[in-house]
Amino acid sequence: MDLVHPEVRSSPEQTASQSQAVIISHVPLPLEPPTTAKEDADPVASLVEHSHFRKWWRQPLNFWNARKRLSSPQRIAEIEPCSDQIENINMNQGGSPAQDVLDEFNRYVMNDIPIRLIYLPTMELVGRNFVKTHFQDRIKEITEDLIAENQARVIPPWTRERVIPTLVSGKVEYGILSHRWLDTGEPSYQDMMEKKLSGSPNVRHSSSNITSWLKEGRHALHMSRDPSENEVQSPGYNKLQKCCEEARRLDLHFLWSDTCCIDKNSSAELDESIRSMFRWYRNSSICIAYLGGTTVIEDLRLEEWFMRGWTLQELLAPRKIKFFNKDWQRLTEQDDDKEEDTPLMTALHEVTGIPETELIDFSPIPQYIDKRMTWAAQRKTTRAEDVAYSLMGIFDVSLQIAYGEGGERAFGRLIEAIMQAGGDSSVLNWAGEPAKHHASFALPASPASFVGHPDIVTIGRLDLMLTSRGLRIPLVILPLDMTKPEFDGRSIENPKFRCPHHDIGEVRIDSRGYRFGAILKQYALGIFHYIPAEDSANPGLPKQVAAYLLERNEVEAQEIPLGLSRQYRSFEDGWRRVPTGFIYLELPGVPDFTSLLYVSRTCLQTVYL
Repeated sequence: MDLVHPEVRSSPEQTASQSQAVIISHVPLPLEPPTTAKEDADPVASLVEHSHFRKWWRQPLNFWNARKRLSSPQRIAEIEPCSDQIENINMNQGGSPAQDVLDEFNRYVMNDIPIRLIYLPTMELVGRNFVKTHFQDRIKEITEDLIAENQARVIPPWTRERVIPTLVSGKVEYGILSHRWLDTGEPSYQDMMEKKLSGSPNVRHSSSNITSWLKEGRHALHMSRDPSENEVQSPGYNKLQKCCEEARRLDLHFLWSDTCCIDKNSSAELDESIRSMFRWYRNSSICIAYLGGTTVIEDLRLEEWFMRGWTLQELLAPRKIKFFNKDWQRLTEQDDDKEEDTPLMTALHEVTGIPETELIDFSPIPQYIDKRMTWAAQRKTTRAEDVAYSLMGIFDVSLQIAYGEGGERAFGRLIEAIMQAGGDSSVLNWAGEPAKHHASFALPASPASFVGHPDIVTIGRLDLMLTSRGLRIPLVILPLDMTKPEFDGRSIENPKFRCPHHDIGEVRIDSRGYRFGAILKQYALGIFHYIPAEDSANPGLPKQVAAYLLERNEVEAQEIPLGLSRQYRSFEDGWRRVPTGFIYLELPGVPDFTSLLYVSRTCLQTVYL
């Protein structure tokens, strides 16, 4: 599974002179840090020292401590201050922003950015409270004049409630990495947090002590320069190092990578990360996309990055993206590769099949389901369930993460969530065999079920719901006559159908290998592409309609007297969807695409498929 991303920024509360001293003395440091004799000899003392250092945002540092901090070995650690130290940010000095600005800042940082990020100046993993402290001075730049200026930039003017979130998100900056995971050698969260504790041959620590230190935030774990100890020469580690270097060049202080910024041993954290992934990419300042199999633009057609499931949302979600080839050279000269009318954008459209307008400015909504599913149809994921989970953000829905449920069950839950969120009829525009679902045989099995769909224009929202009886859906039912051949006891393929209503006549249906038995059944078109009837009005059909082929057992209609009777239509005798190809036809009675054919309300039936 391909996961998570980062952020970057400056240091917490310091005096002006101290802050300046830190910035002047800062040089981008290598990811693999040297160790000192003191740290090798006494790792516990190193932990205590850094535990004391965690107080640096509570009291100013002198110049010596600042120099000592920057000249000390690089660390990869997670620093999370105590809640009572930072719960309420003191912004009363130097002009305090309005309360609604502070409220939005707190909400945004604690909800809309990754759980932890790599702090690039020190190469430590830091939490949201650290990020909140880091950006507090930038939030002070959001003045009343700036708010009023941004409100007046558009006509009609934006409301204050709309302007403030935009200004706040622009102040909290971080970069995010998109890449194809390697089979081995990717640095994990546990690698980052446990290397030093497990690497010292002279000191042994119990697992309980290590756990307690992690919970207390008393750890600043060091990465050794010895490749044999930390495997810093692995391709995955070098990839992370190069990404951090590029982020520094962009003047970022935070970065997120799905390899090492997620504690995948925590089911709660993994669940939140997967559900929030699209939002984290969307809120990043820039996405750094590494194409490990590409040298020039012409290589994109064979690039594996475009064949993976998770990278679809990593392509669409960021507002700004920059592609790098396998040698970490820029693929183009632009600062942002999401620009119109460029050779790269043309190549991306050809490789992905996604329109350039969607590549540049994508909106996550539960609409155009058939088109968007085809973008993911050829992509692969390591875990079967990730086919569904990686599409949540694209359709702006949320699912509970349940690895082990199976790919078809997870995809069925995704379809159900999309139906409930939008009721867009394009979610029904699929063909072929349904998923193996306990409640319905009218749910698609995968994004591949939508490939080859006819183009339909959404013209209304349908009342769709998955129930214990099946998928409840209102359809316009038009009976069909099947030309019954001389059955010799064997089933047949591709029989001829004719619709006697509205001058439709012959209906061509690709049975896709489905064989029709000799038992007499009733057949009908179940049209799902129509304008729903409002109140007592009749449903309207456009010139081109999409439909399912439905069948049910024949039951002779007769008067049913009171008392016992064997003549009835049971649930099993209701309409069932036949797994055929796409059914798309034009109505002769409709003169053009701006007209509608209104049919009797009696044709509209709520069925359970």
